Amino acid sequence: MESSRFGRLVWCCCLLGAGCSHAGADGLQKENARLARENEALRQSLKEAAERNLKVAQAEVQVVTSDPDVIAKFSKAAKRISAETGVEEHIVLHNLARSWDRELQDRKRDARALAETRSP
Repeated sequence: MESSRFGRLVWCCCLLGAGCSHAGADGLQKENARLARENEALRQSLKEAAERNLKVAQAEVQVVTSDPDVIAKFSKAAKRISAETGVEEHIVLHNLARSWDRELQDRKRDARALAETRSP
């Protein structure tokens, strides 16, 4: 008699478990769909932020130089370096602009120093 009660108890638990498992699967599918939508929204947001950052970096280059040839070379170099290193293009472009600006400042400083040494 105990054996049959135990058997019925196991059978009921299995049935309940199957129902819970099915309900759990539906819940997981809904959660996965929600996370997928959220993930896509975050990807889009990151893409837009990268585009804004690139525009800012391009503006930084234009502050440093107005020469279209230099700007084009910076852009081309940034794309190449970004592809080779995996560093985002706007970061590379920003660093190129800063390096170029430092180089120009160094040249001006050196020219002033040279002019001062030549002056009587």
